[in-house]
Amino acid sequence: MFNGLDPWRAWQDAVTFFRGGLVDVWIGEADLEDWHKALEFLHRHDYETRLTYDGQLVSVNEPISTEWIANKEGSTLLAVNLGPMLHCHFFEEHRIEFDADPREIQNLPDLRLVVDFAAGLSHAVGKPVQVSPEGIETPIFIVEPSGRCVIPQ
Repeated sequence: MFNGLDPWRAWQDAVTFFRGGLVDVWIGEADLEDWHKALEFLHRHDYETRLTYDGQLVSVNEPISTEWIANKEGSTLLAVNLGPMLHCHFFEEHRIEFDADPREIQNLPDLRLVVDFAAGLSHAVGKPVQVSPEGIETPIFIVEPSGRCVIPQ
């Protein structure tokens, strides 16, 4: 899956360098159809999900509607439990983004869960998924729709 490089080493190097921040799992240049595909992917794969709005529980393990995207009325949070937790805040329509706390990704099996999620999301939407330190556009790795994972050099 990786292009001959050690994914755990790349992960550790990036997390150490950008110590203290979250990691983004994201697709840029998204539209509502991409969001629909991403949310369908979550539901089809039976990920444990919790949707809250302004801190109040809206649903657990239910299909999620695109109505939450870029909702400026309140704070929407979708939590996805892979083992490590991913969080989607629906900030922008044009960017599908999940945050991960790197402290929850302690070993290669944990990282593999995140990479497998990114691969499934990339395949479902048909666009590359980038994994990068929060707010940094340079990725730690990119997962292509084919499932191939590339570590930029």
